[in-house]
Order: sequence, then structure tokens, then C-alpha cells
Amino acid sequence: GTEKGLSHYVAWAKMTRGWALTRQGNADSGLGEIEDGLGALRRTGVRYHLPHRLAMRAQAYAAAGRAAKAVDAIEEAVAAVDLTGERWYKAEVCRNKANLLVEAGADTGDIDALYAQAVALAAEQGARRWECRARIDLAHWLARRSRIAAARDVLAPTQQWGAEVDLAERRDAAELLVRLPA
Repeated sequence: GTEKGLSHYVAWAKMTRGWALTRQGNADSGLGEIEDGLGALRRTGVRYHLPHRLAMRAQAYAAAGRAAKAVDAIEEAVAAVDLTGERWYKAEVCRNKANLLVEAGADTGDIDALYAQAVALAAEQGARRWECRARIDLAHWLARRSRIAAARDVLAPTQQWGAEVDLAERRDAAELLVRLPA
């Protein structure tokens, strides 16, 4: 990227490396790389894939135990969807925001709505993996709140998809259905 003058690819790579470092427990160096990469990306003016990159940043802050920074970062990712018009990653941004709010102990109504929005957006786009992730996270959330029947209902559609939908997440949904109390 540097050799060919593709500075936005270099910035993306730096952010991705920072995300990975943070997930491996190297919080300070990982977050530093993410912020350096984001600064470099902003200097290029490239907004393509910005919601995705900002959501990665939020995940990294969460992995580092910095909940307030994670929530701020995911809010920026939500705003970037509107700014860029990139809807392809919006379901995952909503799911990530809901997960971060769960970790932060936020209002339950917001969380329910975000998970429902993530499911609906992913279903509308035919993004089965993202839909399944959102359904699993919503089911976990409902089960923690003793809403077992609702959790089962949320997961049920994943088991009705055809055999062509061979996803690890679908198997995870099936396993969760088995583990939920009757």
C-alpha cells in the first residue's frame, strides 16, 4: 500500500492489526495502532468502509475494558452509516452497539430495539450470518431476563433455513436452543 500510494489501505491494515493486538490482550499497543490508523484514514478523506472500521475500534475498546470509549466509538460508527450511506454493515453496527450497551448496563428498551433492528436489517439484506449473530445475541439477552420462550422464538427461524445455509453461527443457534431450559 505504501509503495503504490494507497494510504487508505495502509490505514485499514494498521487498524486491523490494532484490533487483533487488542483482542490478544495487548490493549495499549493495539489501541494505539487503531488510533494511528484512524488518524491516517481520516487524513486520506476516504470514507469507504468507515462504519466497519469504527465498529472494529469499538470492539477493541470493549476488549480492553474501556466501556465508555467503546460506547463513544460505536456511536461514531452509527453516525458513519448515515454519513456515508453504507448500509451493508448497519446490522452489525446495531448488534455491536446492543452488545456494548448490555456490557455497560444500559436501558433495556434500547437494547431490545437495537437487536430487533439488527435482525430485521440483516434479514432484509439476506445476510444470514449477521442475522444469525443478531438472533443469538438477542436470545442470550432475552434468556438472561428470564424470557426463555421469547429466546426460543427468536432462534427458531435459523433452524428452518435450508441446508445451503451452512454456518457455524447456525450451529451455535441450534446448540443454544438445546441449552435453553424447557
